[in-house]
Formats: sequence, structure tokens, C-alpha cells
Amino acid sequence: MESVFTATEAAKLLNISKTAVGKLLRSGELEGKKNKKGHWEVTEVVLGAFQDLQEKTEEAKTDPVEDSEPFKFVMNDNIPGY
Repeated sequence: MESVFTATEAAKLLNISKTAVGKLLRSGELEGKKNKKGHWEVTEVVLGAFQDLQEKTEEAKTDPVEDSEPFKFVMNDNIPGY
């Protein structure tokens, strides 16, 4: 059976606040469901996928564009007097 985590446990695993986890869950950015007591639960698979996405997003923010020449070419051709 798949592991299920509370919002508090998910927050610790994601290294963010419980409030942030709640916002992610309510917005649908993090998939979860409410249990019979009305508390959020998140599966291990969902947490893993969310972590992978966050890592890829961070990598994209920090990795420089390796080849910006095509962009420069397009910019030069489309801006008059450039």
C-alpha cells in the first residue's frame, strides 16, 4: 500500500511551511485529498513528482542558456535599426 502523508509531514519533506503546503493543495498545484476528519493527505508518489518538478524548475532558473545566438538572430531581424 502506498504511503500517505499529512500536510505537516509533507511540509517537512518538501522543506516548506505547512501554510505553504495548504496553499499548494487548495490551488491544485499539489494534489491531495481530505480525509474523513477534513485533514489534507498527500501520497508518496505525488510528493515525489512535485519534488522532481521543483528541482527541474530550480535547475532551469540557475542554468544559463547555452546558445543564445538564435535569439540574437531573431532579435536583430525583427527590430528596425538594431
